[in-house]
Amino acid sequence: MIEHYRIGRRAVDTDLGSLKNFAIANRWLDECQRIHKCLSDAPRELPTRVIDVGLSLTEHCTPPRLTLSHGKKDTYVALSHCWGGKITPVLTRDNIEPFQLELPYQTLPANFQDAIKITRNLGIRYLWIDSLCILQDSKHDWEVESKRMLWVYRNATLTISASASKGSTDGILRKHPVPTPELEPAYLRLLADPGRDGLVKIEVRDEDEETLRRLESGPLSRRGWTLQESILGPRQLFYGKYQIFWRCPLGFQTSDGLPAGPRTHDNDFATLSTVLYGDRLPAPTLQSIDTEQVLIDYYELVEQYSHRRLTYASDKLPAFSGLAQGVQKAIGGIYLAGHWHSDFARSLLWYGDLECKHVQPYRAPSWSWAVTDEPILYQAKSPPKSKKWMTQLLSHQIISKDTDNPYGEIVSGHVEVEGPTKSFIRSNQVIDLTDERFYIGGCRFDDLGPQEGIHIQRNLYRMVDDNGDDFILSMNTRTGPQKGWDVDPELFDSETYLAILVHVPDSIDGEYAGSDAEGLVVRKIVENEEEQYERVGYFHLNPPKMSWLDSWTSQKVKLV
Repeated sequence: MIEHYRIGRRAVDTDLGSLKNFAIANRWLDECQRIHKCLSDAPRELPTRVIDVGLSLTEHCTPPRLTLSHGKKDTYVALSHCWGGKITPVLTRDNIEPFQLELPYQTLPANFQDAIKITRNLGIRYLWIDSLCILQDSKHDWEVESKRMLWVYRNATLTISASASKGSTDGILRKHPVPTPELEPAYLRLLADPGRDGLVKIEVRDEDEETLRRLESGPLSRRGWTLQESILGPRQLFYGKYQIFWRCPLGFQTSDGLPAGPRTHDNDFATLSTVLYGDRLPAPTLQSIDTEQVLIDYYELVEQYSHRRLTYASDKLPAFSGLAQGVQKAIGGIYLAGHWHSDFARSLLWYGDLECKHVQPYRAPSWSWAVTDEPILYQAKSPPKSKKWMTQLLSHQIISKDTDNPYGEIVSGHVEVEGPTKSFIRSNQVIDLTDERFYIGGCRFDDLGPQEGIHIQRNLYRMVDDNGDDFILSMNTRTGPQKGWDVDPELFDSETYLAILVHVPDSIDGEYAGSDAEGLVVRKIVENEEEQYERVGYFHLNPPKMSWLDSWTSQKVKLV
């Protein structure tokens, strides 16, 4: 690549179903299995049901059919795709027996027909597709199979990623019109002998060309279930619109020969990947696991997952369950509705990117990131160190919908924590001034986003009441001319709030914390005469004086 010109690249066959592209995919798989040997390919237990695609590539190949594995070990391919709305046909209790005789190939969605073709051309007999291998009219079967996603994807020989298909009817191998370049390419001869091949293609670089990185923002990147499918699968064969791409533990490949760089994926989550399918990696690759890095990867995945959408809101925890199961091996401890018992304080410190209204009906406790459909962020990337001011988890109870699956849907949950608290008052007052005499930090309430037409920050102020006790006051501060202001108690919310300190960095100079302290804003609720609190927001404090933190009152709080 020189300035705006691309010099030399492999010619790409934009017919993704061509023999040339099937040969490239087979070469990648063969090199990975025979040369890299970056994964163990010993036959592994098949999923409960798989599609037997047959192995003949002639016009008279055996029709595909559904088959029950009965614990059989073999190689298979898994499909990662967007449903894009209603799919027909799907597996039901009425058609499971006919499907075991023969699948209605001609009426299958185009993506499924193409997945069968790709699997056959890879010389692999079995294929797993969610809507054809899980009973779609049985909640029980769905619950049983959804908790097996970790094994379905990590044990597959490879995952076919329908990266450019918006829905099941789009087709994976469908030919797309190729954009016409503004300027025709030129060719540079490298060898003096005209009888020998030695031409290098020179063309103007297309800023919008399809790359593996661009596929990161494609249809698959916006769906909730497909995140764990992409992370759990150790090998992936990506199908874009115009070319195919490859990923395995050794790295990435593209059919145009583009080397690794800004236009390919980052090889993210290397430590986490070792945890998820470490038993398939060669022994020299396995190292002692850095638990802290696994946790950092986990919180990054939670952030990415929160930006994706689900057809069914109740899938929020189930669609992440495969990742959670895999991570548990390294982190240990107990899984609490998306959080980890062993790192509970840090896991509480999420907040809405814009807003994070809690969904109804009930799906998760108020303190869990699974309570909202909005994008969330984690501020604290390092573990709390100052135990003196850190919130401690005392007890917990999570009631799962399926008692055999602690990673899936939950019915209810609560925790009891103990930490430093300070009275917190929420005011509806809006002021046009940030007074540095009182200003101590900011707050993000879960039920509020940016107000239309006006930029408002919810700032925190340290105030003192008539009894000489200090409290934290939250007021709305907007950009405007600086004016004096007086606190208006008439605009105070009547509900009872607490600020709970969760994370306080170590002091650098002995007087102030090394960086911002963080915590939760909780609101008192009364249920069955029991005092409980629910999370309503996140706050941060500008590096506070350590002596002031000593004035906070340690309190046990039940969070629901």
